Amino acid sequence: MQGLKSTNDSDIQASLYKNLGWARLEQGHYPEAEDYLLKAELLDPSRTETYCLLAQVETAQKKLNDAVVYWKICLKMNSTSPEGEKWKEEFLSEILHQPSALQFHPAEEKIPQK
Repeated sequence: MQGLKSTNDSDIQASLYKNLGWARLEQGHYPEAEDYLLKAELLDPSRTETYCLLAQVETAQKKLNDAVVYWKICLKMNSTSPEGEKWKEEFLSEILHQPSALQFHPAEEKIPQK
């Protein structure tokens, strides 16, 4: 949190919020992870990894319609990190081996609320 206070650079802040969200996701603190990741998204909406992480958070919280929206964004955007590409590959592999993993109803698809 010290790094966030010491910079006004939105790219650095977005990166720090993304990393905090990622850490909270790994710890199983999903609502907190979601909050950090949404802050990262607001600061830098071009960061693919943020959407991939949001997709994982929403999936973990069983918010599958929101998860699908974030996965679509994640999959369509170019990733500049190995992690982003790894998450895309893992998601596609899971869907190919277990198509019912993310069932949703297209009529209910919506843009996630921020």
